[in-house]
Amino acid sequence: MKLNGITEYHAKYLAAKIRRRFPMDDFNRLTNAIYDSNIEIYPHQLSAADFVLNSPLSKGAILADEIGMGKSVETGLVLSNLKNHGEKKFLIIAPVTEITMWKVNLQRLFGFESMVITERKLVELKKLDNANPLDVDPIVICSYKFAYERMNLLEKVEWEFIVVDEAHRLKNIYDIRSAIGDSISFFVKPYPKLLITSNPFQSTMKRLFRLGNLVDKYAFGDKRSFNYQFVSITDDIDYGELSQRLRPVMIRTPHHRAKKYIGKAFRREILLSYKPSALESDFITAVNNYFINTSKFGLPSEKESLQALALYKQLVVSPKIAMGGLGYIDAALKIVRQAKDPSTSLIRKFKNDIETLSWIDDEWYRKKDGGKLDATSKKNIKRAVDKEQNDLLIMREYALSIKKDSRINALVNGLNKAERSLKRKSGRKHYIIYTESKQAQKYIAFMLHDRGFSNIYTINKRNQDKRSLEIYHRFINNKENHYLLTGDELIDRRTAIINEFQSKGEYLVATDPGMSEQVLKKCDVVVNYDLPIDPYRTEWRISRVSGQFNNNDILVLNIVNEANEFEKWNYQIQSENFEIFSGKHGRSDRAIGSIGVGTDYAMEVFKFFMQTHTVHLMDQPFRKISVEIKDAVSRSMNNYYNRLVIKSAQTEKRLTKKILDRYDESITELKKSLTIISAVVVGDKGTVTTRGAGYLNLRRKPLVMKKEDLGIYGFDETLRGDRRKFYVNKGIGKKILDKAYRGKLPVHHLKFRYASVKPRFDSLKKLKKSRGFLELKLVTVRGMQIEDYLIFNAITDDGQILSQKQCHDLMHLSAKDLGGFRGRIDLRKVFLHNKEQLIKKLQERDTIYMEELSRKLEIWLNDRVLVHRRDLRLIMTEKRKLHRRWMNSTRERRKEKLEMQLLEVGVLRRKKMRYIRKIRNYSTLEKDDMLGRLSSSMELKSSSRNLFTIRWELV
Repeated sequence: MKLNGITEYHAKYLAAKIRRRFPMDDFNRLTNAIYDSNIEIYPHQLSAADFVLNSPLSKGAILADEIGMGKSVETGLVLSNLKNHGEKKFLIIAPVTEITMWKVNLQRLFGFESMVITERKLVELKKLDNANPLDVDPIVICSYKFAYERMNLLEKVEWEFIVVDEAHRLKNIYDIRSAIGDSISFFVKPYPKLLITSNPFQSTMKRLFRLGNLVDKYAFGDKRSFNYQFVSITDDIDYGELSQRLRPVMIRTPHHRAKKYIGKAFRREILLSYKPSALESDFITAVNNYFINTSKFGLPSEKESLQALALYKQLVVSPKIAMGGLGYIDAALKIVRQAKDPSTSLIRKFKNDIETLSWIDDEWYRKKDGGKLDATSKKNIKRAVDKEQNDLLIMREYALSIKKDSRINALVNGLNKAERSLKRKSGRKHYIIYTESKQAQKYIAFMLHDRGFSNIYTINKRNQDKRSLEIYHRFINNKENHYLLTGDELIDRRTAIINEFQSKGEYLVATDPGMSEQVLKKCDVVVNYDLPIDPYRTEWRISRVSGQFNNNDILVLNIVNEANEFEKWNYQIQSENFEIFSGKHGRSDRAIGSIGVGTDYAMEVFKFFMQTHTVHLMDQPFRKISVEIKDAVSRSMNNYYNRLVIKSAQTEKRLTKKILDRYDESITELKKSLTIISAVVVGDKGTVTTRGAGYLNLRRKPLVMKKEDLGIYGFDETLRGDRRKFYVNKGIGKKILDKAYRGKLPVHHLKFRYASVKPRFDSLKKLKKSRGFLELKLVTVRGMQIEDYLIFNAITDDGQILSQKQCHDLMHLSAKDLGGFRGRIDLRKVFLHNKEQLIKKLQERDTIYMEELSRKLEIWLNDRVLVHRRDLRLIMTEKRKLHRRWMNSTRERRKEKLEMQLLEVGVLRRKKMRYIRKIRNYSTLEKDDMLGRLSSSMELKSSSRNLFTIRWELV
């Protein structure tokens, strides 16, 4: 790229424009974040990110888009913007099922370095002698359980921004999880934060108070006031008022508002219901009887634990793979004979096969029982263990005598049906078959290969088999794949398998943790070989391939054993009540959102099963579950969504195509600026081309760069081969921008050519043949936040002051550098005038914020006494009733009794009035204190730095 008319002064001006810390109301503040992303951004995502960043009067925001709308993209835009402002300490708290997905998305979509912190990782970091292993620059990602158990370490870090995924988990419920939710809520409250949830209501408006209070203490009054105004079984709720309260703290985009950008994927279902053989039915009956009847020593120490559920499912899915589970029970019984608790010593081994148990431990927090067995005599224990071992022997004999696997036959028939159903579709078909255990995974892959199926791949959490390792090594040795590598070998192994499967495979047999951060862009069929009880996990499985922006229809195959009542009911509830398997993606959102945490629901269902005592009595408890789900979805939830959320969405005017068009213009201008800056800084050490989207080929080292920086960098989001992304906020891009910005420039004489750009700038027409002086200053203003402003101070030789627009237009013209200039230059008066205008404008903006906060605090103050005033009115009503009765009474004793009651009501009235005054006075003091603190934070302090001064001439 030839630098005709481009000088170091142009480069420094453009670098300052890009690097500055944008004000919260500046439209261009997300431009750098959009450019640094490696994904197409949609208008509703820009609107959401803009909303989160424009929350000056609260401690964050609630991002409540419906499932699949790209909340991780919106979060990435927010974090990218904060990084551009120099903030570094970020924490993401997420469910264990999502932590690796966060890591991969942040790297691939935004180029962020992050660290998933687990107990094992913590031990590794402590060996490095870090004072606090969590006080690091990469984004820290951890699970809810880790955050709770390691709160002491988290509290030692000065976090600049915290993200809480699935924030509805912070609800207050009356079990041990209440302590976890309360602890995390208390921890995040002082920090700027983003609460992400697709289910802010969860069947009751009470959830909103907790979430709203976390991000803005003054959004509502106290809990009683909120319940009185907005929680009602009648239709008297003022949804307009509630919507107004929520608008400053919560944004929610429903599917229908982004339908232009949402994929038109449609789900169809094929139910693969099969009748097992007589031996298989006998085996299922034996297993059911073992789990249902009386307490068992062969099960985990808590009979009703989800570990017992995982064991049950492994046994009933297929007798051919049941030997592993039966072996666990046998080993447990042998340990019980020694009067020990088997769960601690054996569950680790069981987890290696049932990988989802590692998720269960993190998702479902149990009260520990100390690992003690029931206080039963040794004789009784021996008798019970003998009986269990006899039951175990019967189950094992059934399993070994079964020659035909009806479930595998159902799978094969289903795959053939799917093939016929998809025959009109050209090209390679892709199938994913989900199962919960690695043992089942190996068995399914072997049986499919034995039945003539080919191009079969397997994926699980670790992928330690020979074939998987070969795929991984081929993947990392191919330069085309380098941009997909995360540095985490387990994640990269899974990515390698998915990458090869998408190009060469047809059938993928997967465990859930194997797909934890993966998404299949090409997939036609999802098979649930064993259907989870947790509907969240069922929806999660399908969403790995049918995301909201996918246009490919998905065929869902569900295998159900007709002889297993538990399995039949589980399928029926998920199909009919949750509507997971058919219709548009997102159809099940509301129903799933009504049940709370999925593992709680799964535990409740399994508890019903365990307490049934006989398989034939399952109808009643499962019908009860079905009715409860229908009620949770159909009752006032419909009113909440229709009257509140959609009403809010209709009043939100930001979501227009104009947003995207304006940002497209800004991105185009940014890319042009980056090519100019790179060409100036790199000089003859490389080449910059504008062909296509443009790229930089850095061949030799400029002064500030290392050998590993050499290579090709693209200015677009398409990364191929060894071409790397030219990021604004990291790597070579940041180094080049820093060099252009920080270089000290002497006063030079620049001759600008008016005709060098088309269309020509009308603002400069009258300045042709003029000369003068110009300086560019960076003014940093510290108030509610730190903001940078570029102020030009320019004057002609005859004393005419140039406007900011004229100066900006002048710096977009090509110029010839005529060398150094010696002479006296005094632009202080011009600068003071321009700075005064800027400060005045900012003070007007802050005055609006102050008035807005004052109104909000006045409403909050009234909320605090609202319920007590209602109580006072009720007391006064009661007093009037008593007085009328006293007036109408003719009996002396009756009058005396009424007089005593009147005195008591009078005392109660005075107490309530004193209490109202006390709350009012306390709240008024808090209001005044808050306004005072905001006023102090709005005191604008400014500093300035001269970037360059030039003698200019326009010809």
